[in-house]
Amino acid sequence: MLPHDTLVCTDGVGSTLGYFDLSLAPELLNYSYTSIAIIALFVGAFVFFHSRTALSRILFTLTVFFALFITSEIIQWIIIPAGIMHFAYSLSLLLQTLILLTTLYFVYVFVHHKDLPFSLKLVLAGALVPVILLLPSKLNLEGVILETCVGVTGALWNYFYILEALSALSLFVYGIVLFFRYRREKNAHTLASTYLSFTSSIFLFILFISYFYADQTGIYEINLIGPVGKLI
Repeated sequence: MLPHDTLVCTDGVGSTLGYFDLSLAPELLNYSYTSIAIIALFVGAFVFFHSRTALSRILFTLTVFFALFITSEIIQWIIIPAGIMHFAYSLSLLLQTLILLTTLYFVYVFVHHKDLPFSLKLVLAGALVPVILLLPSKLNLEGVILETCVGVTGALWNYFYILEALSALSLFVYGIVLFFRYRREKNAHTLASTYLSFTSSIFLFILFISYFYADQTGIYEINLIGPVGKLI
């Protein structure tokens, strides 16, 4: 049971272990979040243990970040203590940024058959630094509305949305370039690279649209659509 002085969200009753209210979760949660996270983690682990290459390690890392992100999202739907809710919501931005940057890393290594140059690694690290430094601040999360147990996002999320949208657009444009290269070369790897670039772009676009729309409208059920892009 929760201590009597624990600050709690008032839209739930803590019917499970005193900390969770499973009735708050939409029915689609198990299909959109849980099952997709398990499938992604299984595929990543299978590839990693059957092919110990740099590419398989990056893919496995990406699926781990994705599974942690999904876990954080599930907690946000069903948790009752506001402190845990605040922590999970704050962590969500870091995990989404790690998913974004690891996706870009994975696409580059797959297309070019080599590791990312140190200069580009610095660019990715530079994009991550503001998120890490400002994660505990109100620029990430201004607070939690107890009546609805929803986090109030700060300006740092706008930085992430811009980064995510530009990355998705860049991958889409790169996919077009690879497609025309394939038409000239008729190379199987170029075709696979084209597919990966386009699908990664769609994955990031779906995440961006669903979470940005939810932030603007307060309709958070649309977030359930976001992880579906991982299946692509």
